[in-house]
Amino acid sequence: MKKNIFILFFSFLSISFLAQYESRGKEFNFIDAEHFIDNNNYNDALGLFEELIIDYPKNKEYVFKKGVCQLMLNDAENALNTIRSVGSKKKTPDNYSYYLAKAYALNYQFDSAIIFFNKAAKDGNVNSKFKSGIPRLIEQCNNGSELIQNKLNVAIESIGNAINTEDYEYSPVVNAEETVLAFTYRGSKSTGGRQNYDGSKINNGNFYDDIYVSYKSGEDWGTPEKLNRTINTDKHETSVAMAPDGRSMYAYRGTEAKSGELYKVDTRKGEFSTMESLGMNSSDWEGSITISNDGKFAIFSSDRPGGFGGSDLYYVEKKGSKWGKPVNMGDKINTPFEEEVPFIYTNNAMFSFSSQGHNSIGGYDIFESQIINKGEYSEPRNLGYPINSTYNDLFFSISSMGNGFYSALRKGGVGQYDIYTFDVEPIMEESNVLLVKGEVPVGTKLIVKNADWVDRGEYYANPKNNMYKAYLPLGEDYSITFIKGDTVLKNISVDGKNLTSYTVIEENIIVPKKVVKEKE
Repeated sequence: MKKNIFILFFSFLSISFLAQYESRGKEFNFIDAEHFIDNNNYNDALGLFEELIIDYPKNKEYVFKKGVCQLMLNDAENALNTIRSVGSKKKTPDNYSYYLAKAYALNYQFDSAIIFFNKAAKDGNVNSKFKSGIPRLIEQCNNGSELIQNKLNVAIESIGNAINTEDYEYSPVVNAEETVLAFTYRGSKSTGGRQNYDGSKINNGNFYDDIYVSYKSGEDWGTPEKLNRTINTDKHETSVAMAPDGRSMYAYRGTEAKSGELYKVDTRKGEFSTMESLGMNSSDWEGSITISNDGKFAIFSSDRPGGFGGSDLYYVEKKGSKWGKPVNMGDKINTPFEEEVPFIYTNNAMFSFSSQGHNSIGGYDIFESQIINKGEYSEPRNLGYPINSTYNDLFFSISSMGNGFYSALRKGGVGQYDIYTFDVEPIMEESNVLLVKGEVPVGTKLIVKNADWVDRGEYYANPKNNMYKAYLPLGEDYSITFIKGDTVLKNISVDGKNLTSYTVIEENIIVPKKVVKEKE
């Protein structure tokens, strides 16, 4: 297996609320714990090391490995306390100073983290592979010290317990009107149960990913439906994008031959039931994709040869019914580190992605860039704290209603990774965009074109308050048509060509309420 971003991601992004692996007996606990660590399953390893510590409370190695598991599971405060507890003037476990530094960084104690990273760089008991990554980790600490000074005022809310459970829920994708939600689940209900990476059943194996879909009824999301066995196999299947109309989505599937490919999943008789391999798949690994609302271009991730390091982002245009030749997006976007999980905004002119490079503050951070011309992009901008954290941050998307969706491990969650939503306006205020917003009648849709009649997206009002938000790139003039059903309510022109900074324009369409005369 070459690579699986979703395995790697969740190896480092989980916490031990999931019902842990049931011990096969004391004689197997250490063997199974080490097996789980070797397979990046720190959740199950943690439970076994806790049992080992009960039987062998003076064993520093077991305590230290418990702390490492907590660190990898982003249990920041407990990880720091556990790892520090094994420190003394006497001999400490191998790699102690390195993991202690990482624990400080995870807790936003960047000055202490840098001190111990520098110590680890000179420590003969630290693995040379770990040492090679220390300069970058120190850079991330310095980035973090700067970014947390400008905390965003973002209200992040759980999407609800109909979706979030004690297991993993992540990679949410929605249609334009936020009536169809697809997401990825991993846990005790996973197809195939516990299995090894080769697909064989194994008692101390891992769960694999499945795709679920939920439909909104009124203001609430309905009970998620697991897609059928045509879609969900014993391999990893992960939701990565959705078409604006909600009738098709895009998915990742782990494969034995290539380790991972991208697929289009279509509906038949109202259900997602068919999968088709995409034309940009190669003999190498492809892990995530986003496609513009007009369906004419896409950005995807791949580790094919010729990149800048790790997985890179590639751009591809559709020619007729087929995708053209992929083009690497260049070193302004791609770094020597990993770039993943792109998302093209509704306006077809801006996109986000996750990267371990640029000015990330720990693991992956979410960045934003604008498509200026074919092959030309603006300097990526870190979306900021607390959207980005010292954890890995991926799987970010924005609906046509101006709401952001992503998965995160947050205090107060119901289990492992949960799905959250938030109003993106505080983030977009730093993006140098034009925000057109206002109140419109129930069921109104906005169609936006620029002066060259290029599609800049369809936008919908929030049914809770009938407010809409359209984020448009600066430097263009726009025509905005307000439509309800088959009726054009209004058409306006917006001058955005000469704007150079974040600007808000309010345009309301208020329908007078009918006055009912009382009977005399």
